[in-house]
Amino acid sequence: GILSRGYKRESKGTKLVTDGVEILNDFKHYGDEPYLMAKKTKNIPIVVDKNRFRGGEYLINHFNLDLIILDDGYQHRSLKRNLDILLINNLDKKKNYKLFPLGNLREPLKNLKRADIIVKTKSNFESNDQAYFDSVIKSAQVDNFSCEFETSISDRFTKPQFLKTDLTKKRSLIVTAIGDPLSFKKSVSFMKCKIVKQLNFKDHSNYNQSKWNNIEALCLKLNVELILTTEKDWIKIENLKTKVPIIVLGLKIGFNNSGAFYTILKSIN
Repeated sequence: GILSRGYKRESKGTKLVTDGVEILNDFKHYGDEPYLMAKKTKNIPIVVDKNRFRGGEYLINHFNLDLIILDDGYQHRSLKRNLDILLINNLDKKKNYKLFPLGNLREPLKNLKRADIIVKTKSNFESNDQAYFDSVIKSAQVDNFSCEFETSISDRFTKPQFLKTDLTKKRSLIVTAIGDPLSFKKSVSFMKCKIVKQLNFKDHSNYNQSKWNNIEALCLKLNVELILTTEKDWIKIENLKTKVPIIVLGLKIGFNNSGAFYTILKSIN
C-alpha cells in the first residue's frame, strides 16, 4: 500500500484514494500526486492522511499488505520504518542548500547519514554544482545510486490520435504546475521540439476554465501548434474544454545499477 499526506487536498482526515481497483473521488479530494499514483498503479491501495500513523493503521486493518510505502516521509520520525530512500535532484543549486526559508532544506545536510539509500535523480542533466553534490553524497557514506529521466509521449493519458505525433520542430508551449519545471524543460529538449514559451505555475496549482482560456489565447497569439504538459498537470486539465492539441509527456526512470538497488529493496524484512 501507499500512504501519503495528500498535500493541498480539499478533504480532511483519513481518505481511501483507491482500493487498488476503483478511484473513489477526484484529485481535489485527495491531492494531485496521490490521485496520479492511483491512476498509474493497479492492485495497490492508497490512503491519504496528515496523521501517518492513523493512515497506516487504516491500510493495515483493511488490506492484507506486505509493505507500506510512505510517500515523502523522511521527516516523519514518529513512524518506525525499515528503509529510508532519500532523493537528491542533480539540477538543484548549491546556493539553495540552506535550511528553509533561506533555502530548500527541511533539515541539516548532516542528516543525509540517516538514509539507507541515496538516489541522485536526473543525473543525465548536467549540473553546474556537480562536484559539490557528489561530495555531499559521498560524505553521507551510505549506498547511493544515480538515475536518469527519459521523456516520451504518455500512452496512458495522451489521446490515441497523438501517440505517434512527431514533435520535432513543432511550435510548442510548455504548461506546468510542478516543483521542478527546469528539469521538465530539459527533458523536453531531448525531443527536439521548438519551445516558444514555458508557463510555470506554482506547484500543485489547479487549472480552471478561465485560466485555460487565457493559455489558449496566448497559443493563438504565438502561433503555437501544441501544448506540452506533465501527467501530474493533465489530471487537472482533462475535464476542461480545450481546443489546442495537448501532448502529455511521461517520464521513464532508469538506474545506473538497478540490480544492486533492487537487491537492497528485496532485503527488507
